[in-house]
Amino acid sequence: MGDFKITIENKTGDSGTPGRHVKVMLFQTLPDPLKANSYSTAWKVEDVQYPGSLGPITLPEKVEFFVIDQTADNPRTSGPFNVKLGDEVDVTQTDAASAPNAIKVGSQPKGGIKVNNKAGNAQPLEMALFKNGRKIVSFKDVRPADSVYLDIKPVIYIADIDDIVEGDDFEATTQATRSTKFQLFPGNPRVKIQITELGTRELVFSKAEN
Repeated sequence: MGDFKITIENKTGDSGTPGRHVKVMLFQTLPDPLKANSYSTAWKVEDVQYPGSLGPITLPEKVEFFVIDQTADNPRTSGPFNVKLGDEVDVTQTDAASAPNAIKVGSQPKGGIKVNNKAGNAQPLEMALFKNGRKIVSFKDVRPADSVYLDIKPVIYIADIDDIVEGDDFEATTQATRSTKFQLFPGNPRVKIQITELGTRELVFSKAEN
């Protein structure tokens, strides 16, 4: 599977109502409501003007694995490490002053990345996956001897928002409930999403033909 190209078209005024610009958020995974400290991230936040369109936005296949020191005055981000979906990795850190390191120790069948915190100090770490240098999913407060499972499915979520900026983390109880999900297919890497508007001013996101 290669990279996806996503275009968003603003059609809010095409049904006779006044068109308007729409601020949208793209993200690729939902936080797990059953697991503590599971977060998704606003991977892309943009205004889509009317009339107009946004994109194409490149959504890479490749993920980047980073480890973030949470207790530092200026949180330190280490990576990207040579890790891919399907790997199991141990994260080591000799002390709080040292940068974390990640070592592949095996494979696991689920397709995501299993991360074991083997740090030699008590501070919690954040384990995160990025795409194009921007965070997309993470677990925070991962303590020594804990393990987490990070995964990204071939889907994209889109939501209209006005209270979040690109790079903000959120939990399952917030932005996820306001989103529309689109399946991504490797044989059709170009995805076109249309924004239309109902008479109630409610926005609708739908997939359009390329």
